[in-house]
Amino acid sequence: MGVDPSAALEYTWIACLLMQLLRGWLILRIANTFVGLRVMLLVFTKNIVELLTIVSLLAIGMMVFAILIFAAEIGVDGGFYTAWEGCWWAVITMTTVGYGDMYPHNWPGYIIGACCAVTGIMITAMSIPIVSSNFNVYYNHVTLATAHIKRRVKELRAKHGSQVENFPGPVAL
Repeated sequence: MGVDPSAALEYTWIACLLMQLLRGWLILRIANTFVGLRVMLLVFTKNIVELLTIVSLLAIGMMVFAILIFAAEIGVDGGFYTAWEGCWWAVITMTTVGYGDMYPHNWPGYIIGACCAVTGIMITAMSIPIVSSNFNVYYNHVTLATAHIKRRVKELRAKHGSQVENFPGPVAL
């Protein structure tokens, strides 16, 4: 009685999916270890409204530029044959990835492409000051709190001596 190869493949696939879930859990565990990652998670959770606003602006821009590029390239050979292709092109252009698999083929398309790229840069650039300024605020706060805890533990150990011999010291914030 042998093992069914398709069942073994299915179990392997399930194991791979579980490993993917564990990877996310591992990242969260690492984030609890490193102060910078904890602060970054805190910044993202505290600024979720602002970041969702920026994502919404990117989505609206993507839809607008997808329709515009589709309309500008509707009769051109090698142009955009569906609006979904325009959506793909707009996302890639707005995020400045620029794979080069799709591109405009006439002057109206070039102008729309330039406007799409500049708009994408402006929208994504808005998120940088939000995240970086709040990261600095939270990181400085955590650094000062950690220094205060270490100083307080040192004072307690000096004052009480062997009574706090097994005191665990500064705990993770």
